Amino acid sequence: MSIFCIGGPEGVIVPEHELKFTPDEDRYFLPGIIHGSEDYLIQAYYWSNDEGPKGDRIGLKYLHAEHILAWAEESTDNHGHLDTECFEELINEEAEEFVIENDGDGEFCSLNEVWDKSVNLDYEDIINWAKEKMKV
Repeated sequence: MSIFCIGGPEGVIVPEHELKFTPDEDRYFLPGIIHGSEDYLIQAYYWSNDEGPKGDRIGLKYLHAEHILAWAEESTDNHGHLDTECFEELINEEAEEFVIENDGDGEFCSLNEVWDKSVNLDYEDIINWAKEKMKV
């Protein structure tokens, strides 16, 4: 089952004063925090188009361990230095991505409820997680 079918209270539009999200900050859900995320990290970020609560959005990307390691390898120079801009570009171009809208289908509300379980990771943390997951 996918994260995007996690359900939640139907018909609930989360008002601005109840949002737990921080704009312009990538957050990560470790495996098992959200139903369906047992084998990958979920990168999440919030933005609003300033049209009230229905303009609120959460972007979600699946980050599978094998993809993370491939992107890291492609973004690392001959001296072993990670080019973080290249790594980020590969994530943005290649990771499977979905957008959840604050439209009352329940999933935005459910993500708001578990947002405090997300963590702040840097790219080295993500790569180390993938190495551990793949036993590299």
